[in-house]
Amino acid sequence: MTQFANQKLPSLGIDIGSTTAKVALIENGELVYQRYERHYSFVRQKTLEMIRDMRDLLCGRDFTVAVSGSSSRDPTMMKRERLTRTTSST
Repeated sequence: MTQFANQKLPSLGIDIGSTTAKVALIENGELVYQRYERHYSFVRQKTLEMIRDMRDLLCGRDFTVAVSGSSSRDPTMMKRERLTRTTSST
């Protein structure tokens, strides 16, 4: 049994199709974020952009991820990306 077995982690779903990318974040059974966009064949770039745009919801947290869709099998999508929170100085 893992240390997370009794915890309900947020779940990030990523669906990468032949023309669109979709992301959704579910927390405590509620949909807290969703986004749907055409990727115009820039599959990896668009998907990473969508995930980076939700970094404030994900940074510093444990969460599960499920990936589906026809383009999700692209090996270039499996590269590790570090999600970091950006700060701006004023």
